[in-house]
Amino acid sequence: MSASGASLDTAAVSQDGRARINLAGRQRMLSQKMAKASCMIAIDTGAKEALEELRSAHAAFRQVLRGLKDGDPELGLLPERDERVLELLADVEALWLPFSGAVEEVLSQGSAELASLESLGQQSNALLKRMNDAVSLIETVHALGGNVEPVRGRTINVAGRQRMLSQKAAKELCFVKAGQGADVNRKALMQTAATFETSHASLQGGTDGMLQPKGIAAVGLGKVDAIYRGLAPIYTAAIDGSLPTDEEMAKVATQSNRLLREMNRVVYAYTVLD
Repeated sequence: MSASGASLDTAAVSQDGRARINLAGRQRMLSQKMAKASCMIAIDTGAKEALEELRSAHAAFRQVLRGLKDGDPELGLLPERDERVLELLADVEALWLPFSGAVEEVLSQGSAELASLESLGQQSNALLKRMNDAVSLIETVHALGGNVEPVRGRTINVAGRQRMLSQKAAKELCFVKAGQGADVNRKALMQTAATFETSHASLQGGTDGMLQPKGIAAVGLGKVDAIYRGLAPIYTAAIDGSLPTDEEMAKVATQSNRLLREMNRVVYAYTVLD
C-alpha cells in the first residue's frame, strides 16, 4: 500500500471515530426528543409540528442504531468491531424495541394519551442511560485506539450531550405541565439545568479537558448562551413550584429546538473541522 493510501485509511478511521462519537451521542438526544414530542402532542402544544418531530426522530434513531453496528456509508460509519461496544449496542436495541413500538403507536394514532406518558418517560430514561454507557465506551475505545485525540473525543461527547440536555429539560418541563410525576420531574429538571450550565461554561471556556472553541464552535456557543438565557427563567420557576403557562410551553417548544440546532453546528465543528 502506498504512503498516500495509508494516510487516507488513517484519516478515514479517524473520521469514523469522530462520526461514531457524534452520532452515538445524538442517540441520547433523540431518546429525549421522542419523549418530549410525545408529551407536547398530549398537551396539544404545537402538536402538528411535534408529530413530525417525533416521526423524524424515530426514523433517525433506528437508522443510526443499525449503522453503529453494521456500518452506514451515508452516515460515514464503518462496521463496529469492538465486542464490548457491540454488547452494549445489543442492550440498547433490547430497550429500543418496546420504546419504538410505543412511539409507533403515537405516530399511527396521531395523538398521545396523558396516561401513557409516564411509561414513555421511564422507557426513554432507560434508553438514555444505556445509550450513554455506549457513548462513553465508544469514546474510550476510539481515543485509546488512537483514532481520535482524547481531548477532541471528550469535547464531542460533552457538546453532544448538551443536545440531549436541551431536549431532556423541555421534556421534564412538559411532564410537569402535564401533571405526570411533577415532583420527580422538577427534581430531574433541576439536575438537567445544572449539568447543562456547568458543561456550557466548560465548553465556552475551553476548560475541564475541552478544546478551546474557535470559529464556528465559538460563534455557536455564544448563540446557545443567548437562547438558554431566555429559557432559564421558565425552568427555574418550574423547579421552584410554578406551573408553566401555555405561552411558556410554546416558547420552550420552539426555543429548545433552536438551541438544539445551534448545538448541532457546534458539534459539527468539533467533529468535521480541525
